[in-house]
Amino acid sequence: MSSPFSSTSESSLRMPWLFFSPFRKVPGPILAKLTGGWLLCVDLAGRRAMKVHKLHEKYGSVVQLGPNELSFSSAESIDIIYGTGTRFRKAPMYMTMGRPGVLHLSDPAAHKERRRLLNHAFSKQQLDDMEPEFRNSVKKMVARMERQGGEALDMKHWFKMYTLDNAGKAFLGATFGGLDSDESPRYVKDFDLFLLAWAFKSNFPIPAWFVQKIPHPKIKFVFDAEARIYQMHSLIPILPWKSAIFVSQRPIPRGQLWFISFGSSRVIHIWQSDFVPRSPTFH
Repeated sequence: MSSPFSSTSESSLRMPWLFFSPFRKVPGPILAKLTGGWLLCVDLAGRRAMKVHKLHEKYGSVVQLGPNELSFSSAESIDIIYGTGTRFRKAPMYMTMGRPGVLHLSDPAAHKERRRLLNHAFSKQQLDDMEPEFRNSVKKMVARMERQGGEALDMKHWFKMYTLDNAGKAFLGATFGGLDSDESPRYVKDFDLFLLAWAFKSNFPIPAWFVQKIPHPKIKFVFDAEARIYQMHSLIPILPWKSAIFVSQRPIPRGQLWFISFGSSRVIHIWQSDFVPRSPTFH
């Protein structure tokens, strides 16, 4: 947890680092040379994206945001940072995001193995097969806009539902029904609450610990979102189609209702509608 005193002490200790830092010539706010805490206040106000954009307008395509944090806005930097074979790893913040899973993979070897298993799911053939589903989702979006009759529509929400439904269809064989309902699916609501609680706990661990002890049902409901995601949404009903279980590379027989249960980050168990366990898809 940051405090005015700890931030001041930290900044004073970093003063000599200004002259020896490999980022000393990178443009950016002078405060960013000393601490990244200044950006936390901007982040909590919900203005991080706008603030960083203005910094890029002022300083150029590379801006320093903290003693060990840089922001890049050029298209060329995307492949260097995120491309195959990159030497850059995920930020430590991802390591605190829920239970261990694919989001926690920062080791290049482990990432390469997972990428090899999933590569075919993003092949041209797979995307071509999904084109009718994408087109159908677009039609639903257009129909919803037409029903508004020119009134304002929260497109951020509906683009989220578009992404969620297509991801569900591609990876699980069935949509979440987000585009068909005026209300967000329970999973989306729980995930949004989880992100809120996670941001609070990762940035303010001590205050978050005390807040969690408050015996109020609404507070408990927010902090229990992560547990609900694993308890209520880890067993997902899916409808079979030719590439529903994409990691298995084997079609599921038509006419059967299947369930997929995510046991851990590396094991997926498949059950038929009679809940007779089948062999794991992969280990």
